[in-house]
Amino acid sequence: MYPSAELNLLAGRKAELRRSISERRAALVGAAQRAAKPLVWMDRAIGLVRRALPLLSILRTPMALFAAPKSGGKASLAGSLVLWGPLVLRAVRFASSALSSKRNRVAG
Repeated sequence: MYPSAELNLLAGRKAELRRSISERRAALVGAAQRAAKPLVWMDRAIGLVRRALPLLSILRTPMALFAAPKSGGKASLAGSLVLWGPLVLRAVRFASSALSSKRNRVAG
């Protein structure tokens, strides 16, 4: 069929092509790892916040009292946000889910 010189040439080209593919694959893996680093950090931060949320909800009232003014004046913005922020956030989430479920029922 083919002379052995041509087969040897094809084998050499095949080996070179495989080497080139493996080099490109290794470079792609490295680039993907570098690109994913910020996502890994963000995932860790989100996990840390989720683990801390129960503790923060317990400490919410003492933190609000600490941020409140000492002389019976108007409450500070930080104190009000710490005290009422989670409640408002839950109410907004509830309203949003109720509206989206109502839209789904009307559309369906």
